[in-house]
Amino acid sequence: SRSRPSTTVGCLRCWRSSARGDGSRPSRPDHQTQHRDRRGGGGAQRSGRSGGSGVCPRGDGARIDCRVDVGRGGIDDDGARFGCCDSCCRIIDQRVGDGRSGGNGLGVAVDADDAGAAIPQDLGQSPADLVILSFSDSDLGAFAGAWHSARRSGQTLPSLRLANLAALGHPLSVDTYIERTLSHARGILVRLIGGEPYWSYGLSAVHRLARERGIALVVLPADGRDDLRLDEFSTLPVSTLRRLKVLCDKGGPVAAQAVIAQLALASGLYAGPVVGEMDLPEIGVYDPRRGAVAVLPAPDGRPRALVTFYRSYLAAGDTAPVDALIDALRERGFDAHGVFVTSLKAAGVADWLRVQLAQCPPAAIVNATAFSAAGNDGTTPFDAASCPMFQVALSTARREDWALSLRGLSPGDLAMHVVLPEVDGRLFAGVASFKSPGERDPDLQFSHLAHSPDEERVRAVAARVAAWQRLAETPAAEKRLALVL
Repeated sequence: SRSRPSTTVGCLRCWRSSARGDGSRPSRPDHQTQHRDRRGGGGAQRSGRSGGSGVCPRGDGARIDCRVDVGRGGIDDDGARFGCCDSCCRIIDQRVGDGRSGGNGLGVAVDADDAGAAIPQDLGQSPADLVILSFSDSDLGAFAGAWHSARRSGQTLPSLRLANLAALGHPLSVDTYIERTLSHARGILVRLIGGEPYWSYGLSAVHRLARERGIALVVLPADGRDDLRLDEFSTLPVSTLRRLKVLCDKGGPVAAQAVIAQLALASGLYAGPVVGEMDLPEIGVYDPRRGAVAVLPAPDGRPRALVTFYRSYLAAGDTAPVDALIDALRERGFDAHGVFVTSLKAAGVADWLRVQLAQCPPAAIVNATAFSAAGNDGTTPFDAASCPMFQVALSTARREDWALSLRGLSPGDLAMHVVLPEVDGRLFAGVASFKSPGERDPDLQFSHLAHSPDEERVRAVAARVAAWQRLAETPAAEKRLALVL
């Protein structure tokens, strides 16, 4: 919590940067003393000595103004709004660094993932009429395709910039982007996965800009659910927000073009009429060679495997890892098919899946969506299936970053694809793909990152699923059991 008092015993960042240096748990008085000693006139300075005192700008739990100044290695009292201890300490601990590889100025070791996140970025985008921001590369790819399709057909659309919010994680990156790009926009659309905490500083800064400059700001959830908290950051009527959310959730090139046109009109700009059918269903069956199909085919005697994935991948034409998984499972003797959903928590998905699972029970399910699928009642759409449920990671990182990292997957990938799915009882089967950048689009000043399957990892996933199937088919008397103590 950004408003957590400094005396809260759970402030791990301050424990790690304590003068004790032994990782022991400080008492509440010790904790208060550390904060009081670190405060001083002007900006607080970081110690570069391992085990030395770290930084926390204020220890009273108030929401304060602070900006991480990488050049001086301190904190200036202007800019971002963060509160002690969680947010300030997290920014300093994980993102600033002390200018040396692997260090963060607090005596806390970081790996390649944290070091990479510590570097502010300048996206180098010139101003445009409209800006669309999203954590989803599939989202951004769909908007890019829709904008170019409209321009090729002679339709009028305002100038557009696209950017992934993952590149705007550092406060300085946000400040630079606001100054150079967003401050000149007429309309801004932000689609968030996970809600306000996943981009809290950016939302506050962009909201303040939109209020001051009269910019049409739309902030929408991108995980299939309503998030009324995001309405507070938007500057358009709720009716417009709901209409845009429906179009964004609908997906596909026609819906994406309609979103751009609606945003343009709400921003006082002209956009021509959008013609076309938005006929991609919310839930459906997928075949790599036939695309979306109405129903699952009848069983053919082979064990059936289902690969569940986000509908947005299909809408953006970004299904290469799904195709590779289905083909690899078929090579292993499975009757494999894809199932696309807007979200496993979206209305109607659980009921639809229960019918499909009951009509033809699968031997295995490989899930490529993220997070836990458990609803408010604790159940998941997969509960009707009596088979192993595997989880694969479609990593948001590039392969070289994954290969060089001591951790492997980034903290975000670990949370989305390993930790939270394990809450549902899924078995992690490995990484299936990484992000691969395309060429920079000169019109949109944007490089689309698409999912690129890793053939060796995909084969390993299929081999693991096949091994579980062999175990299920082995008579109990022939199974050899081992206890690992």
